[in-house]
Amino acid sequence: MDDKSTESSYRDERIELRERVRNAGSDAERREAVLRLAEIDREIHADIYAKLARE
Repeated sequence: MDDKSTESSYRDERIELRERVRNAGSDAERREAVLRLAEIDREIHADIYAKLARE
């Protein structure tokens, strides 16, 4: 997957997850969405560091 489609995918998923956090019917649903958001953030940071290391 190229950088632009990866960024777009992350952005789209983060938007969806933020909506799930806002509209969660239970703490468990909210917690699941927040944990996935944190996982995406870690992936984004890993991608950034890998890109910087290549430069």
